[in-house]
Amino acid sequence: MTFSDEEMKMRDPLLYEQMIGQYLTEDEVNDMVDRSDLRLSNILIKHMDVVQSNIIHGLQKEMEVRIHGSSFYGHP
Repeated sequence: MTFSDEEMKMRDPLLYEQMIGQYLTEDEVNDMVDRSDLRLSNILIKHMDVVQSNIIHGLQKEMEVRIHGSSFYGHP
């Protein structure tokens, strides 16, 4: 079993952003978009996944600030 960047992003969005996401170029981010299945149902499900990931990321970031007084490496 392999552990991919995508798995990390889904399991722990804040950790992904701190360790990988902040270093990605705009082109790398755009290349990560899956364009293989453009059915409306899949687009909506992927959008819901992104929204959920963003909510989790925000909650993790807020918790980190409450516990440590600042976020990882001093990033706001």
